[in-house]
Amino acid sequence: MFASSLEKESGKIKSFDDSDIEGKISKLVELHDIQNTFSLLF
Repeated sequence: MFASSLEKESGKIKSFDDSDIEGKISKLVELHDIQNTFSLLF
């Protein structure tokens, strides 16, 4: 569920290259606080 949520969010960003989106997502995933937040929401 966490991955599909990220895909939905990244799908909203049209002005960035795919590699740019992947880089931003990978940085977000590294943050445990954000992982915990998604776990609580989903």
